[in-house]
Amino acid sequence: MQWILDILRGAVIGISNIIPGVSGGTMAVSMGIYDRLIHDITHLFKRFKQSVVDVLPIAIGVVVGIFAFSALIGSLLGVSVQWDADLSAAKAPFTAQRLTATDLINADCTNVSLTNGGETAVLAFADGNNWTVTYPDGTVKTLVGSTLKFKRVNDSYQLELSPVRPPLTKMPTIFAFIGLILGGLGVIFRRVKLSEFKASGWILFAAFFALVVVLPLLSAPRAQTADASFGNLLLMVLLGMIASATMVIPGVSGSMILMLLGYYEAVISALNSLRGGDMASLALLAPFAVGIVLGLFLIAKLISTLLEKAPTLTFAAILGLVLASPVALLIQNSECFQVATAGNWLVSLLCLAGGFAVAWILSKLDTKKD
Repeated sequence: MQWILDILRGAVIGISNIIPGVSGGTMAVSMGIYDRLIHDITHLFKRFKQSVVDVLPIAIGVVVGIFAFSALIGSLLGVSVQWDADLSAAKAPFTAQRLTATDLINADCTNVSLTNGGETAVLAFADGNNWTVTYPDGTVKTLVGSTLKFKRVNDSYQLELSPVRPPLTKMPTIFAFIGLILGGLGVIFRRVKLSEFKASGWILFAAFFALVVVLPLLSAPRAQTADASFGNLLLMVLLGMIASATMVIPGVSGSMILMLLGYYEAVISALNSLRGGDMASLALLAPFAVGIVLGLFLIAKLISTLLEKAPTLTFAAILGLVLASPVALLIQNSECFQVATAGNWLVSLLCLAGGFAVAWILSKLDTKKD
């Protein structure tokens, strides 16, 4: 029974990593297994068999959550839709099943009209490896050219991009994860009482709360590119360490941090290239993976030490990070409110209650305590 529950907890953590603004660490807190995971990671070599047995079902759940639900969550959030691309400006008709941004540049097709239902947008070459997408409301987004993949459908081509307006399913999905976050707060309150925070605890709480709330308000810089030079390989190790730190630290989204650093598109592009069979992308992904492993152990050891030496102050910071996560999610997805209907609000509130109940039940049923 414990294995099944841990797989379910892991699945929730895995799904949360798909959603920008949601932290896997926050979900681990909400599921009531944060301390246990930190303990298993930091004691992996001292009690290898026990740690592996304990972490394995959670890891299985994370993998299942990411791969089984990524398409569904992406659809619910409106991460991307298929746009019809007008490539008639090319100097010669395209015939390949798949096209890249390089193919368009070589054919002098650097300005492409996009349509999706009644929505329109314009894709245009900017400079280097950068392209821009201009939406009807004047919003301009910068994309890395290597992430643009055109797929032939019948006699035309389609490009996967974000929609102009968020779908009505986005707000209920966001509210469900807010419910999951709030439903796990009891785990923190069972460990520490607010009366124990004192002045230093409340200062830490406020500082970390403000940190998470401010992050969505920052403007992401122009997307950066990364080649296989020695300097970029070291950079990818550092980025991997930063990304893994956000997996361990509650309230901080790894995808959001990579966006703010300008390397989110570069990492996603490398992953997409690997899925397409381009093994050369491993030159960037391998050092990134090394950084993830290094960061995971280093940050987990730091958190473990802090939980042991200063539990009250540590949980004050964690509470600030976790409580700020719903606020950050609402700020980051404020466009949902512009299209929400009364029915949409009702469904969203039901999803909030459902998420709260799931987190509360799973955290209460955890039978493994350190």
